[in-house]
Amino acid sequence: MLELPVTLTSFLRYILSRNKKWFFIGILVRILWALESSVTPYVLKCIIDKIAYIGASPTLFSAMMPLIVCYALLWCARGIYFRIWDLVDLKFEPSVKKDVSIHMFSHLSGHSHRYFQNNPTGSLQNKITDMTDSTAVLLYMFNDSIGCSLMLLISLISTAIIAPIFCMIFLGLIISFILIFLLFSKKIGTQTRLFAMARNAYMGNMTDSLMNMMTIRLFSKRRYEVDYHKKALKDTIAQEQAMKRTILYMRIGWDVAILSTMIGLLLLLIFRYSQGKATLGDFIFIINLGVDLFHTIWWFLNSHRDFFERVGRCKEGIKILNTPYEIVDAPKAKPLQVSQGEIHVKDLSFSYEEDNVIFNKKNIYIAPKERVGLVGSSGGGKTTLINLLIRLFDPQEGTISIDGQDIKEVMINSLYDKISLIPQHTQLFNRTLMENIRYGNLKATDEEVIAAAKKAHCHTFIQGLSEQYDTVVDEQGLNLSGGQRQRIAIARGFLKNAPILILDEATSALDSITEKYIQKSLATLMQGRTVIVIAHRLATLTAMDRILVFDKGKTIEEGNHQALLEKGGLYAKMWTMQASRLLPG
Repeated sequence: MLELPVTLTSFLRYILSRNKKWFFIGILVRILWALESSVTPYVLKCIIDKIAYIGASPTLFSAMMPLIVCYALLWCARGIYFRIWDLVDLKFEPSVKKDVSIHMFSHLSGHSHRYFQNNPTGSLQNKITDMTDSTAVLLYMFNDSIGCSLMLLISLISTAIIAPIFCMIFLGLIISFILIFLLFSKKIGTQTRLFAMARNAYMGNMTDSLMNMMTIRLFSKRRYEVDYHKKALKDTIAQEQAMKRTILYMRIGWDVAILSTMIGLLLLLIFRYSQGKATLGDFIFIINLGVDLFHTIWWFLNSHRDFFERVGRCKEGIKILNTPYEIVDAPKAKPLQVSQGEIHVKDLSFSYEEDNVIFNKKNIYIAPKERVGLVGSSGGGKTTLINLLIRLFDPQEGTISIDGQDIKEVMINSLYDKISLIPQHTQLFNRTLMENIRYGNLKATDEEVIAAAKKAHCHTFIQGLSEQYDTVVDEQGLNLSGGQRQRIAIARGFLKNAPILILDEATSALDSITEKYIQKSLATLMQGRTVIVIAHRLATLTAMDRILVFDKGKTIEEGNHQALLEKGGLYAKMWTMQASRLLPG
């Protein structure tokens, strides 16, 4: 897994290092803009002064031609570098967004199962989106800062040459803008970070509601959800209004500075003109340059106000990188090698919370190629054992080994490669059925995918769809029935062909007829593999070599189906209760 920098500054440097070419071309364009923006008003001043000096004369046009050509070339240059900037924008921003999005998702996908349980999907998605957009903006701001700073410097130097007093006025305007900005910047920075946090929390709530829309409908809670989101949005709106209110006060301060400067410039120009110390060209030059300076300073500092908001959003996103992985490969981890499929759980202790102990010194041995069923009441530890076996969580004490290899000492991906899990609740991608089944083995041919579908008894219903294997599965697979989704998951299992097979209520969503066919297919799939089956329907466990009965994390009974019935314990009682529900009347 790629290790990304965990501070915003180092992250920006990392992304910049991958997009240096267009970034520096952008800086060059901004430098050209700064030069042209400062020179053009001066050329216009020279034109006006020369017209005033020559007056109405037949030689006016020819005398003005060099200045007119120069002025036209400056405008041509402006058009050229703006189009170059468009090209920079075309190349640079999409590339930055691609790099940020891919690397953020790649890093996020390495977090543990617990991390995703504790962080809402909508909030994580929003953080990545904000990080993607804001990183490009922050890098653009660096370009703009160079251009704007150079433009201001050239403008001050040129006015200092013509009339130092105007340079002092412009310098005073710049200083007043910066002081006003600094006066409000800390407060705006805090408020933008609070707004970003509130916004992420709200987006998480929104995604949660959208993902549970069926529940909302079934319980007739649309009105409740609307009111719930009004309350959740209240804090977001309050934070945004507080931020914008502070920005409003800052801009009022800027308005006062601009108004005072403009009035001062006009009065001073009129006075100097009356004293013969200023020309008409000076009026054009100073006023045009002043307006350009106002716009540049305003835009520059206002963008730096946006800078705080973007930084606030990025700091929310950078938390994904700052949070250390809970489950990682050991320093010298090696690929898991499975030749037999022996599983040994030794002195295993685990709890989700300190006061909620699931296992205490638990020991289980599963022989190579053995088929083992897990039964027991909810909360007994069946699913937790599977979660520990596939390292969704790590135990506090003890070990789980496969063919003598501690699973904490092998590469996580190699562990996943050797285990095929068919869960109770199947998760399908919003992609075609062919792609969803091929997820079990990305190298499988279409023929191999279809063969796996036939074994899982889903080929027939797929053939009945209008697009067949090219049918796109709706979000969460809602255009398929529960049984159809389950069969797709089983087809994946056939295609993956791993030496260890785990079935977690894999046939729970199937009707009795389909389940009968699937059980035959699963029997074929189980051959030559170590198999663990979690089932509440005890009839699905009758062919198991051994059944473990869990109760509060302890194994209270074990044996094959017939031996457990003869024992007359908890398993026999569960079997009797299920059998009685199947009797008529």
